Amino acid sequence: MNDEINSINMESRDERSLLALTTKNIGTLNWFIPDVDKMVRLSIIKNPLFNREIFEKINYKEYELTKALLKTNFLTKEERTNIEEDLGILKQKRKTTESFCPLPWNHLGIMTNGDVRMCCQMIYEPFGMLDVNVKNIKNIDDVRNLPAIKQVRKEMLEGKKPDLCKLCWTEEKSNLKSKRIHQNSIYTTLPALAKKYTKNDGEIDTTKIHLNYFDLRLGNKCNLACRSCGPTETDQWYKEIWNIGQQSFSFYNKKEYSLKENKGKIIIDSDDFSWPQTTSFLDQILYSCNKIDRLYFTGGEPTINLSHIQFLEKLVQEGLAEKIFLEYNSNGMAMPESLLNIWPNFSGIGIGFSIDGANEKFEYLRYPGKWKKFIRTLSKLDEYHMNFKKITASLAPTVSIYNFLHILDLYEFILFNTPTWFSKHMPIHVLEGPAYMSPKIFPDHSKEKIQIIYNKWLKNLESIEKIPKVNPKFYNQIKITAKHQISSLLTYINTPLPNRDKLLEEFHNKTKFMDKQRNQNWKEIFPELVDVLL
Repeated sequence: MNDEINSINMESRDERSLLALTTKNIGTLNWFIPDVDKMVRLSIIKNPLFNREIFEKINYKEYELTKALLKTNFLTKEERTNIEEDLGILKQKRKTTESFCPLPWNHLGIMTNGDVRMCCQMIYEPFGMLDVNVKNIKNIDDVRNLPAIKQVRKEMLEGKKPDLCKLCWTEEKSNLKSKRIHQNSIYTTLPALAKKYTKNDGEIDTTKIHLNYFDLRLGNKCNLACRSCGPTETDQWYKEIWNIGQQSFSFYNKKEYSLKENKGKIIIDSDDFSWPQTTSFLDQILYSCNKIDRLYFTGGEPTINLSHIQFLEKLVQEGLAEKIFLEYNSNGMAMPESLLNIWPNFSGIGIGFSIDGANEKFEYLRYPGKWKKFIRTLSKLDEYHMNFKKITASLAPTVSIYNFLHILDLYEFILFNTPTWFSKHMPIHVLEGPAYMSPKIFPDHSKEKIQIIYNKWLKNLESIEKIPKVNPKFYNQIKITAKHQISSLLTYINTPLPNRDKLLEEFHNKTKFMDKQRNQNWKEIFPELVDVLL
């Protein structure tokens, strides 16, 4: 390996792809030929150095690669004809590929109250619920062939796009990178396994297709009461709703939970949200799911959840940790030493910080969080990274009407104010609920103003000549990615939305009400939003 290859994190597909696309060293390009990831090989083909010698060595038998090959100028007539035939066959297979997601086959999600669902992206009723709770599960495999999940598999293998997966289809239509696309890039061998071991009705052979990935929400213990959240995901909302006379709340329209006052504190009258302590489900994962390679932890807030750390310790004790990559969604308000000390036992760590704004905007949206605490966490991780390189982090904002314009400032924050190892790409999730916070509710005149602001920012982005702590060879790709994401957001807000005027009125009324409860003022915090709504 040369210095150019040594300069990147070889475990990162994005970094390998970027170098394969931008390198001007033919030796470096040749080095990437055996890469099993199709995105890396696609980058090789798109590199101007790509030639006949590399063509004869590279595995290109995938749709995107075959399509890219036809744009090259060195193919013979016979080669071009053969590749066009290959493309036709691959195009037929792609119909299934465009509807396929690995998660109904190799994944389960556990909600904060212990209910099991197929995927966290299923945000529309019935929310991907499997109508079973972990307290009633004796054998995990019994859950994997329930009717709802079988139906989703059946539809996907028939080339249909299940309605339950609407969020991913919507994001992909707006050119955003959906969770489905991301999972397909990780579990590249699952489509073949799925076709081989799935019956016509969607039932799978659980001895052949294993659980690789769990989304574990170990209760709703949290340290924030974010605007776009609620009592199902954070216990900090209990007091909020109690103070306005609400003594119960609905859990995804499936269950109703009552609140009560105990010694001056508002608590829930149920032990469902303590499922990690009151059920044996985590132990079942330990002793029956030895093919796990990824675990995703989110809120509540995992960094302050003792059950989370205890579970990681057990994974280490059972010798399972070294094969597992840990993913987190965290608000960044805490980063305990006990967690940092245990992470090196795992294959890697990826953190998406749910930061929706900087400074006072963060403190408004992620109430009662403090921006300076996140900066301290970032500084702490920067020191930690000096001794543990297998950690990546990014901002993972939820885009709403509140911060739609401020996302531009967040992008500048990651480009100019984050450590070298911190991702300069920003995964973006667009808020779908509550509907009155959706950026799709902008009036048409506001969208015109936003278009002007975004286009001005994109023009300024092109003129940036230096990004601190970033290798200049990556500038172009960073700009391309940022341009794509920002342009995709403009596409997204033009998606039709029923009852837009009614939702905009609800936005004003509910925001005013919550501001009064929290002694905040959105017009002072988001003056740019006020301007575009006028």
